[in-house]
Amino acid sequence: MDQHTYDNWKKIKEVMEEKGTTDNNFYKRAVEIMFTRKDPLDKFMNDGKRT
Repeated sequence: MDQHTYDNWKKIKEVMEEKGTTDNNFYKRAVEIMFTRKDPLDKFMNDGKRT
């Protein structure tokens, strides 16, 4: 994942935390991206191949 995309996900996560909207899969996706630097949906979107 490039730095720009990572930074955008970081902002998304932070805003959701500020607004208290963390009980959803979009937030869980952002958390996973912060932890692994990989989008967990890549494995589904790219026929099982992670980028």
